[in-house]
Amino acid sequence: MLIGLYVGSSSVLYPFPGLNFTGESNKAMSPPLFSFKYILKMRSFVRFFLTMACLLHCTNARGANGITAGCDKVSQGLRTCSFLPKNTPHFSSDCSDCVTALLSLRGGGRNVLLSDSSMNKFFNVVDLFGTGLFAFSGAVTAAKTGMDIMGVLIVATITAVGGGTVRDVLLDSGTVFWMQTAVYLRICITTAVLTFFLWPKLEKQFGWKDSALPICTADALCIGAFSVIGTQKAISLGMKPPVQVACGLMTCCFGGIIRDVICMQPPRVLYPYRTLYATPPLLGSIMYALLTSQTGLSMAEAALSSILVTFLTRVLSFNSPRRLPCWQVTEGESNTGSKSVGRV
Repeated sequence: MLIGLYVGSSSVLYPFPGLNFTGESNKAMSPPLFSFKYILKMRSFVRFFLTMACLLHCTNARGANGITAGCDKVSQGLRTCSFLPKNTPHFSSDCSDCVTALLSLRGGGRNVLLSDSSMNKFFNVVDLFGTGLFAFSGAVTAAKTGMDIMGVLIVATITAVGGGTVRDVLLDSGTVFWMQTAVYLRICITTAVLTFFLWPKLEKQFGWKDSALPICTADALCIGAFSVIGTQKAISLGMKPPVQVACGLMTCCFGGIIRDVICMQPPRVLYPYRTLYATPPLLGSIMYALLTSQTGLSMAEAALSSILVTFLTRVLSFNSPRRLPCWQVTEGESNTGSKSVGRV
């Protein structure tokens, strides 16, 4: 999760000269991705993030007694990678043991979401990666409003798990998911701390942006998976289709809404001055609810189809002028304090 957010995106952050997700030119700040100096500076970051991810993973999988054995196995696998230092830990290609640590989805409990094991692994991985991505978004937003590290920790956690918490409370489904599985809080805290201390340096030194194309594309994949997980949670409790769709939408968007309210800025999903964000998971949730109830498709097929719809709808909205209908409000009547036409 942390690797993909901070390190993996570095190799594709600006894949083409002058291409920036916000529509701005990045020629002046595009880092020399293949320079020796750049690689040396990134090695310490890579080693630290991998070590932290490994520690969190092994602790959740085997407890304190299994940390050493788990980390040894992870470390042994990474030594085969030619682009990393020989002493850097890595995940081996055989991840069957690793995935057993991630069997608790934000859908709540330890019930398997889908019968197909490979799909279950996919949802587990995306679930935890998305938790880190949402925590990163909350941490950046909070820090840029001037909050201290405590505020950043709180807002990052609320952003990452707030939507699922609201859903579980309204469904009265028992203990909230992140209280059943501590790995969510670990991811939120670790991501928030690393973002608070490292992200300003990465922005200044390499010109990285939280609105970069790889980050937003990964976010599109995560909200697709979250919409299916939230919808499935309502289906498993016997809720009616409208409630199923609402649960899918809440899981994706309510954390971000709470974040924006706390940070005293207009919630991005409620205003048309930024690209469509709530609409793609809404369509994905509707599609999943219909496919599981009205067709003979398996749950895996329905889930993949719904994620694809959400992902493509969100990606196609990047830099698109299309918005949902809204009133034409004059500057004097508007209370949002922003007339931005940003595309992110």
